[in-house]
Amino acid sequence: HIYKHKNYNMELSETHIPIYNLDKFNNDIIRFPNERDHVELNFGTGQVKSFLGYDNICIGKNNLCANKTIILEAYEMSTIPFSHVSFDGIIGLGFTYLSISEESNLIEMLYRQNKIHQRIFSFYFNKNDSLQSILNIGGFDQRLYQGEVHYAPVISANYWEIEIEGVFYENELIVDCTLKKCTGIVDTGTSMIA
Repeated sequence: HIYKHKNYNMELSETHIPIYNLDKFNNDIIRFPNERDHVELNFGTGQVKSFLGYDNICIGKNNLCANKTIILEAYEMSTIPFSHVSFDGIIGLGFTYLSISEESNLIEMLYRQNKIHQRIFSFYFNKNDSLQSILNIGGFDQRLYQGEVHYAPVISANYWEIEIEGVFYENELIVDCTLKKCTGIVDTGTSMIA
């Protein structure tokens, strides 16, 4: 049951290739003889069961495409949260080595295929909900910020975790990290923020 979402149909894709035996085995992959490889993943408070396949993933008006990328084709998902969310799919932006395979990481595949020159992505969140926010893959748009770009070292092997100096709300310090080490996870996923 796929709820109200737009569904991916492999039969309508000229570039889809089902995966029956992925060359690089990963502990998350479940295999049965003569059946497609599949995985069962937790996402926030929900679970997804998916087949593995190759296809081209294209994004945006300029059709930035990662060819022959491993995708997870959901065939079963939990009611919570998937019956209550508006998105139709998920593109993971985590570390390549945490992916099912290097070929399932969109940023890695775009980089390997020389579609982007840096393994980076950036977000611009518009304060006005009626206007668009932006995901920039392979760089950042200098028109969308003022001042300098500051880089913070990632200190975790599993998340985009960085050290923080404090938490401010409207210029008021509400968490002071001068006496103790504080960290924060930079994430766009509600499940991780929660």
